[in-house]
Amino acid sequence: HESIIDTKGNKFYLTNITTIITMSDDQGNEVPSIEDIQNYTFKSHNKITEFYLPIDLDLTSRLLPGNYVINYNLIDAISKEDFDIQTNITIS
Repeated sequence: HESIIDTKGNKFYLTNITTIITMSDDQGNEVPSIEDIQNYTFKSHNKITEFYLPIDLDLTSRLLPGNYVINYNLIDAISKEDFDIQTNITIS
């Protein structure tokens, strides 16, 4: 988080998270039907140390049956740190 002051002089803490979602098949080939970038910005009177972050996933085309890996890359825009979460799915 980053300390910010609003126009009335109130102090807030800003948190800014970007998620980049990609998908690949079980051969490691990226699936072009999905590429989603979402930005989340939170302002709080307190330093946020944990929060719930719902991440939506929209497919732009149908997927063939098979195994896929969805990779969620979460980037803290303030500290420039990031981490990945991977989920395996099967389309039948």
